[in-house]
Amino acid sequence: MFTNVSTLRRMSINSRPNFYDVLISGGGMIGSSMALALGKSPLFTDRKIALVEAGPKKVRKNDSEQYSNRVSAINPSSKRLFHELGVWKRFRRYQTVKDMRVWGSYTADTINYAQGSDSDDDIAYIIENDEIVDAVMEELNGCSNVDVFYKSNLNKVDMGPKSVNVQINSEQSCECKLLIGADGANSQVRKIMDTNYLSYGYDQTAIVATLNIMEKQNNTAWQRFLPTGPIALLPLNSTTCSLVWSTSHDEAKVLLSLTPHGFVDAINNAFNSKPVEDGTVTFLKNLLPSFSSHPKFLNECPQVIREIESSRAAFPLGFGHATNYVKPNVALIGDSAHRVHPLAGQGVNLGFRDVENLTKSLSQGLQSGRELSEYAILKQYEQLSQRANLPIMIAIDLIYRVYTSNIGLVRALGSLGIHLTETVAPIKMTMRQVASS
Repeated sequence: MFTNVSTLRRMSINSRPNFYDVLISGGGMIGSSMALALGKSPLFTDRKIALVEAGPKKVRKNDSEQYSNRVSAINPSSKRLFHELGVWKRFRRYQTVKDMRVWGSYTADTINYAQGSDSDDDIAYIIENDEIVDAVMEELNGCSNVDVFYKSNLNKVDMGPKSVNVQINSEQSCECKLLIGADGANSQVRKIMDTNYLSYGYDQTAIVATLNIMEKQNNTAWQRFLPTGPIALLPLNSTTCSLVWSTSHDEAKVLLSLTPHGFVDAINNAFNSKPVEDGTVTFLKNLLPSFSSHPKFLNECPQVIREIESSRAAFPLGFGHATNYVKPNVALIGDSAHRVHPLAGQGVNLGFRDVENLTKSLSQGLQSGRELSEYAILKQYEQLSQRANLPIMIAIDLIYRVYTSNIGLVRALGSLGIHLTETVAPIKMTMRQVASS
């Protein structure tokens, strides 16, 4: 059920049986990274940490196996975290994104993030979610102060004034100073906290799939804002891309019912169809002065899709944000605390930033001789993460609403946003920095 450690080692760290300084619920990308960050911290060498994961222990797949259709766009900031944790060297396959092309449905204006930039820095790295978890768990095996409970859930949680009592399945009772919820958008820990949670659906479904393309240099991410939602291609290797197509529930049902050949035709048409004529967009654009003597437009089509490599999958999209990330003896990280639309690829990166911020706050508290779960320390983490997360979450929500609006003027403003981002260098530079930070 869990990684065994010697009784001697347990007693040397803490004399109380079944006691953990930190217990983390959820062993996905964020929860496992949180366990590793604490497990490798010199300040936690003599602390006991538990990671509770509902799924079984996985056998890492061979790197020649088919790609998974669930991937993440890891930004340079998250890459630095993986380097610090010793994980980056364990990734067997990932694809570097050097450029990003973004355009809409009503004009040919295109944002080309690489063009005109003096920086040769990478924009992102496309990595399968399973690859991230496998690499983190592999590195976690070297942390003797971390116990991992597989096939396990929190059955009962009692919040005390100075600690938390939890029951794992129906067999194991534990006490911990700090309970960390990394158990996803439907977080049980968040519900136990009884904090206000702002959430709403986007009336959209995301369809994901792995696609084979005509072989070519493949280090560009493509995204087009369609009237029903954005469609994106993320590079995996020279012949493979990952699709994320966000659209209305009704259109999603139609797309999922198509034959593989019909689905491929729909994707190619979505990317390569001509701009839709819109009088409001044209009128407003003509009022603008030219900000560049050489406006840049889409001068090549994205990859031509040949076939579907993996089965299609779909999931509903929504927004969510907890008013409080912390309460006495408990903290939320990742999707447990916040949920965003995938159009900007920032959701998982916000979670990794939570890992950094919580690790930093807990470490500073221990260095100053304070209790691990002291509320003031947890509030410091909350302030750091909310200050970083909220502006990005609001911006993503606004972008979604602008580009899916039925109001002509709003659509026009969205098209102008693309035009201005490409032609006004400071705006484009700022957008690239935000995407990479």
